[in-house]
Amino acid sequence: MFIHKNILNLAIKYIKRHKKIANFSSNFFLCSWYDNLGFLCLKEFAGQKIPYWFRIKTILKELIFSNYISLKNNSKINSNNYENIILSYFFPKNLEKNGNYFDKYFSIKANKLKKTLLILIPVDDFKYNGKINNNIIILQKNKKINFFILLKILLDVILNFCNSIFFLKLHRISVNNTFDKNLLQILISLIKTSKIKKILYPFESQPHQNFINLKLKKIFPKIRIIGYMHTVLPPLPLEYIKKGCEPDILFVNGDNQKKILVNKLGWPSNKVKSIPSLRFKKKLSGDMTKKIFLPYFLESEDKFLILLKKLIFSKPKYFFPKLEVKNHPSMHNSKRHLNLLKKINYFLVQEKKFFRSSSKNKNISIFLGSTASVIEGLERNLKVYHICSNEIFEKFDKFYWKDLKVTRVQKNIFKYKILKKGKFIRLSKGNNLRKIFN
Repeated sequence: MFIHKNILNLAIKYIKRHKKIANFSSNFFLCSWYDNLGFLCLKEFAGQKIPYWFRIKTILKELIFSNYISLKNNSKINSNNYENIILSYFFPKNLEKNGNYFDKYFSIKANKLKKTLLILIPVDDFKYNGKINNNIIILQKNKKINFFILLKILLDVILNFCNSIFFLKLHRISVNNTFDKNLLQILISLIKTSKIKKILYPFESQPHQNFINLKLKKIFPKIRIIGYMHTVLPPLPLEYIKKGCEPDILFVNGDNQKKILVNKLGWPSNKVKSIPSLRFKKKLSGDMTKKIFLPYFLESEDKFLILLKKLIFSKPKYFFPKLEVKNHPSMHNSKRHLNLLKKINYFLVQEKKFFRSSSKNKNISIFLGSTASVIEGLERNLKVYHICSNEIFEKFDKFYWKDLKVTRVQKNIFKYKILKKGKFIRLSKGNNLRKIFN
């Protein structure tokens, strides 16, 4: 618990010390589940060694991709017909043949959104010329490396890596990126030609979201910006420390998430409201049982595999049912994820004598790494085992998660129990999106 208090204090001081530039630079996106510049900062706060090659790779990736992605709006929609904007993310599988779209973050179809314009940012490259609902704009994402900018970045890295101004160069390049600027201009253009009063989006405290919040409020001070936390706070939720560029109000899925934001991360109580979840329903379309869930970020594939084997072999024969490995939905093209998935499947086949379909523990699932799905599983009465390659970053610690009973199974492996159901996620029956816009 002391280590988490120390890391939190260091993170708050770090943000306050650089208050003028901390709003929307990736240096201050203190994310424990993705290898970005903020992740490097967290490693230092935690006193963890950072391999030289990993530091260089992370910095180069951040700088190169900061000018790699651009956005365009090729739609001719008359935005004057709408009062609200929902800014969300586009997944092709959720686009229906009749042109309607189901948004998974808000659990609603576009044709149910009255007086609301749905603007979708593609997660991957996507071009579509078919039928689409009148209130939908799918932005065009382009990926192209500017070799002149790339050369300049590489020279900056080489010349200034050991220089005290290197931090400022990282900040300047990571802030002035094409994606953020394009998205801001698209929104400004739509708002200027319309009667838009409110903007709603799935809030993750990402740098581009903070950038949009800050800039739009300066240009349109009367517009109301609403954030919705579509998932659960991560185990180490330091990217959500208040920086002064947040939405006007944030809706969350449960009372305990509000407590963490207010009591630990500096949010005013009147700026956070707990509601029944828009995304997590009491009735689940799929099944979370008898699964091994891979996380978004793999800090060490080999460590996860070793720990998984230790967990399986630490239990009696047939303790575990036959298990299915589920990749993270955003990592289907990740070589590292596919490689780990292949190794785990090979292990499950080789040791199939340890598993039985008729096992009494049918509601067991195993979660790897930093993932909010652990909390969803617990709210759905799963018996959860959580394997952490980096315990400080990935474990649900009592310092933040006070209403969670934490049991150490063995080193880097934990079990949890929710002390009172519905406090982390208020599972819902219907959709109360109307309450957010009122």
